[in-house]
Amino acid sequence: MSGENPIPGGSRIPDRAEALALLEHHAPDRRRFQLVLSHSLVVADLALGFAHRCKDIQLALLEAGSLLHDIGRFQFPKGQGRAEHGFVGAELLRREGYPEVALIAERHVGAGITAEDVVRQGLALPVADYVPLTPEQRLVAHADNLVFGTRVVTFEEVLERFARELGPDYPPRLIVLREEVEKLWK
Repeated sequence: MSGENPIPGGSRIPDRAEALALLEHHAPDRRRFQLVLSHSLVVADLALGFAHRCKDIQLALLEAGSLLHDIGRFQFPKGQGRAEHGFVGAELLRREGYPEVALIAERHVGAGITAEDVVRQGLALPVADYVPLTPEQRLVAHADNLVFGTRVVTFEEVLERFARELGPDYPPRLIVLREEVEKLWK
């Protein structure tokens, strides 16, 4: 019998061991697996730490989403697919039978990607909004933003990095995401 946990609505999510096995299965090589794994473990620890301040968080979903949020990175050479890896990972997770976890992967990039971003930046994505909506999606996105590689950084460092990479209009969206996460803590 699988260790998968049911979530409301009948979907299933992989437990920690299954999520790690899935990540390893889709990795092109050991080195890439270790890079994504080490980052994802830090994101998971941070997101789960945040969750303990919240009510009504689906912890199994949060953990699986944290561990698998970057599974789409394996489809791109290092340094490519920054915006697209969430969507690609989500498609893979849907094929594996994990639609709720797929939504976390799809919506975890930065503070989310809007349809306007897709068009304006010419991203290789279907034109749609990929913005975190549920508490679990928001917690993973926020935790991921705070982890550079395996190092947890300050929110000020996050704002500086995104301003440098995406321009001065992006950091306010990160502030809104952080505020949405902080509301969950009350």
